[in-house]
Amino acid sequence: MFFIMTDIEKFKSLLEYFISHVDWKQNMDKTHVGFSKYIKPLLDNNSFVESGQGYNGNKIQKLIGDWETINNHKIYLNIQPNYGDWSTRKCYLNWGNTGINIFCNWDKTKNVQGVDIGYAYWWETPVQYKTLLTKTIKELDLFNNGVSSELQKFYDFFVNEIINYDKKCGYYYQKEIENKYKMFTNILTSNHNLILTGAPGTGKTYLAKQIAKSMGCTDNEIGFVQFHPSYDYTDFVEGLRPAQDKSGNVGFVRKDGVFKAFCRKALKNVIDSKKTPQELKNEKTFKEKYDEIIGKIENGEIDRFDLRTGVQMDVVEVSEKDNIILRTHGSDKQYTVSFGRLSLLAKKFPDVASLNSITNIDKTIRDVIKGCHTSSYWAVLKAIYEQCSSDENEIVPNEVEEKKYVFIIDEINRGEISKIFGELFFSIDPGYRGIDGKVRTQYANMQTDPNVFDEALGINDSYNCGHFFVPENVYIIGTMNDIDRSVESMDFAFRRRFAFKEIKAIDRVEMLYDSNNGIENYADEAKKRMSRLNEEIERIEGLSTAYHIGPAYFLKLKNYDGNFQDLWDNHLEGLLKEYMRGMQGVEDKIKTLKEAYNNPKATNTGDADENL
Repeated sequence: MFFIMTDIEKFKSLLEYFISHVDWKQNMDKTHVGFSKYIKPLLDNNSFVESGQGYNGNKIQKLIGDWETINNHKIYLNIQPNYGDWSTRKCYLNWGNTGINIFCNWDKTKNVQGVDIGYAYWWETPVQYKTLLTKTIKELDLFNNGVSSELQKFYDFFVNEIINYDKKCGYYYQKEIENKYKMFTNILTSNHNLILTGAPGTGKTYLAKQIAKSMGCTDNEIGFVQFHPSYDYTDFVEGLRPAQDKSGNVGFVRKDGVFKAFCRKALKNVIDSKKTPQELKNEKTFKEKYDEIIGKIENGEIDRFDLRTGVQMDVVEVSEKDNIILRTHGSDKQYTVSFGRLSLLAKKFPDVASLNSITNIDKTIRDVIKGCHTSSYWAVLKAIYEQCSSDENEIVPNEVEEKKYVFIIDEINRGEISKIFGELFFSIDPGYRGIDGKVRTQYANMQTDPNVFDEALGINDSYNCGHFFVPENVYIIGTMNDIDRSVESMDFAFRRRFAFKEIKAIDRVEMLYDSNNGIENYADEAKKRMSRLNEEIERIEGLSTAYHIGPAYFLKLKNYDGNFQDLWDNHLEGLLKEYMRGMQGVEDKIKTLKEAYNNPKATNTGDADENL
């Protein structure tokens, strides 16, 4: 009766063989528990291979051929002595050419005590290792019959690391991503601005997102926008937008555009990272109190505030921006109290006692926040302290870590750059990041309260607010197809502010092998056809690598059940004709390209031999 091993039984044999192999070579001990079962039979028939790299296809891999495929993944045996010493980390089991490894654990007398699951970062200098789990031979109950519970746990742990890698998550995957995109992150870190350019379909947008993630950014720290001919300054920086007030009246209000809002978030992170946990708690608590006073106003519990003089300020409304609008009782003149400026005052006067100690309200408060109705701010702040609750037992938050923020501009060349960026043309320059690149925006005269950029500049009055700058922790990645006719609209001043990196089709061939793209059964054939087609494209006068067909086009195969002819008819042929519009003999050129696409013998790529 034929016996089929389970994955855990294969795993057990794999560990036992691995231990037996390196122990035999290190100690030449025939009494070792695994020698008779694993090593002697190979020595007897002269098939024992001392060393080699299994992942390179070396003969050593045949020694574990019966156990190499575990959980639908191939494990490689790599045995490489270090100047006669076999107790080296160059002897390891490795899953699928990644750094997820199993090493032997040796004692001082060079005997194997057990095994470690860990990571090896071969690209680091010196090579870095991280051990996740260590178990002894005894704990795993190796070289005995059956599968112990500890071995099962050890196996499950190992398999879970593989699963996390497949899901594109987990510790090792993140480290690999960092290494994979290190060239791009180095360019971006050095220049702050990077444009990925190249042929259509090379996955530049996807690559931009991966670069951002390799910089340590989560989705919260990644911004995205796609430029187009109608996109302008009001979309990107700030502008007027229609809004309806609480009475149903429609008007226009100034609102931040997508890039300014993103920079505001990034700057707040920088500012918060410099605060103590107690300062962060105080600010959070004050915001909760302010929101509570707003709620009391909206619920009708508060309709006026008392000034120190005894005069009452009537509440007119709470604005769309949650500002409190007041007017002196019996008067039509209105005053605004904003959270931002009130929070500045609260830092200086943190309680009722400190507020009551003020002798000259107008002068003292104007020293903190200029250009305001000081008595209104005093009255609202006092009411917050007296009427709003606080949780004194609230846990103090952790310190905030300064993070990198990456803003991606897809198809950056399709917008009218000068119209979109306006005065930010100066601020995005890498040499003027931060406060050195401060500008006043086109709608600055509509701002009556200092924003976070003003506060970072030390501006707290209503007469000189409305500043903006690009924080130093903001990085910009643009993508563009450099054969697009709109590229001509990008002037040299703009190009000077960005580093450019060409992305070729062959650079992104890995896209075809992503396990989530649905074309894994066609990936190898897609790679061959793409290579042949692109070689033929380069032979056509007037075309170049910029006109290559990128791997993203081949991802459409999943829509046609792998039918390459449908892909050609519905996507590639039309694109290639567009490339060659105005050329002589287009039909003949298309015929030649189609032959290269379909026929492995049409070019000298070396694919022909594979199909004989």
